[in-house]
Amino acid sequence: MTNCRRASTRATRPSRPFTWLLALAAIFAGGARAAAYPQNPLALDGAIYVSHEGVYRFDDAQSSPRWRALVGIETFAPVAHGELLLVGSSRGLYALERASGAVRWHVEPSRTLFSPAVGREAYAGSLHGELYALRLADGAIRWRRQFDGWIYSPAIGVDGESLWSGGQMHALVGVAASDGHERRRVGTRAEAVFSPLDLGDGRAAFNLFDGSTRVIDMTGGAILAEIPGDAQASGLERDGDLFFRVDRAGRVDIIDVASLAPRRQLELGSRDLALHPSRDGSLLLSDIDRNLWLLDARAGAVACRLQPAGRWLKPLQHDDNAITYFEKGWNPPGLTQVVHFAQCNQNQGSSK
Repeated sequence: MTNCRRASTRATRPSRPFTWLLALAAIFAGGARAAAYPQNPLALDGAIYVSHEGVYRFDDAQSSPRWRALVGIETFAPVAHGELLLVGSSRGLYALERASGAVRWHVEPSRTLFSPAVGREAYAGSLHGELYALRLADGAIRWRRQFDGWIYSPAIGVDGESLWSGGQMHALVGVAASDGHERRRVGTRAEAVFSPLDLGDGRAAFNLFDGSTRVIDMTGGAILAEIPGDAQASGLERDGDLFFRVDRAGRVDIIDVASLAPRRQLELGSRDLALHPSRDGSLLLSDIDRNLWLLDARAGAVACRLQPAGRWLKPLQHDDNAITYFEKGWNPPGLTQVVHFAQCNQNQGSSK
């Protein structure tokens, strides 16, 4: 495996490749990954929304944001719903207007709420252990249910009525979307880590603190699979008929969605791998040493490793040759958009 050839440019210089890149971004944004679940950055309708101590919207080939909101607040990944952007934060849940960044509504300003899953309403977990159902039009709290310890935002069943989440209480819980009453509870050996991944067909995958992943049937709560692991998972992502689990020991497990059987494992030899938004057929990862890894998801192989200069953050892949990321400025404060062009050699890579 070798490093890619690379060149980074400030996004202030429009170019033909970048115009093509935006067209691809719009196609990508229409896929399942940009739907009703958090994604950061979020590419949608020719714009990129990124959350990092505030929320920013970047358009076209501009390095400066079109608008910024909630600057200085710890904010989480955005979720798009119509003309709104829903953002959890350390000061409650905000609904921002996508066009302007103006706050449409705001709930629970003294609480930490995670970014929601969106169905008929917005369903948000919280650090203080309450699961909320919020009316999308105005943020009115339709119901709230208290659990022991923090609870993450849920996966939504195919019927729209089943919500499944986990958290600190060593259990996976299913509640009714209509009123929050508990329907099912499945005990676990360890806490759940982050929100579950919806695998389709009424199934959800939960990463547990002990390194394992549990897949359940969201209708009845039956355990469909227990996928072992010996390092804490740091992310789950689905791509077509596969889903991927990355962990802090530098491994990527590739698992069949239909059979839930592991297909193969990649050893990247890196620490604290993290998943980032990527186009179908690819996985974009970073590690604690500031490497970016681009994987061919279908082949289960490393396409290339990138090493951008500077203290970049929040990368987003558009195609095999272009990645957008952001740089944090201090004077003036805020984020700058950078486009990173890299040519991967598809014939060189390593896998195990």
